[in-house]
Amino acid sequence: EMVLAGTVPKVHGSTIVRVTYSFLSAKQRLQTWIELLALTAGLPGREWRAAVIGRGGSSTLGPVEQELAASLLTELAELRRTGLCEPLPFSPKTSAEYARIRADGKSVELYSKKLEGIWLTERDRAYESFFGPKAGLAELMRQPSLTNEERPGTAEPSRFGTLARRIYEPLLAAETTR
Repeated sequence: EMVLAGTVPKVHGSTIVRVTYSFLSAKQRLQTWIELLALTAGLPGREWRAAVIGRGGSSTLGPVEQELAASLLTELAELRRTGLCEPLPFSPKTSAEYARIRADGKSVELYSKKLEGIWLTERDRAYESFFGPKAGLAELMRQPSLTNEERPGTAEPSRFGTLARRIYEPLLAAETTR
């Protein structure tokens, strides 16, 4: 059984509010999503929501059913544990865009140049130390999907794609953006 401990900042009533002067990012949305799941799982009985506001847009998340929140939070904790033992082919911006493309039912191949462009803005020395110097998105997507990480409807040919969908599709399903 998982033990949940910590603090969720910036809670107003039943809404987490995060405001930033930077552009709204996939990383901020994911962090707020995890906080929303934690509140929903840890303090049931309220319809928790989250709002992330940044330059160029906003994201509203939730509410999420308590059982689903607990299940998704457990899965994310398991992925974190895996990530502490080995490098995961995952990057917030590129993975979020990959998941959005697939959630819209579109082919990743048609958007490969866009994804590569996003990856080039996100790639850094840490990624290169695991995936090779000047590693492109192709290197990140070379690792095949692992059956034990696949969930119904999230299996992709690459582990990168499977993890992107597994992590971001529930967020996208609960999100309204402006």
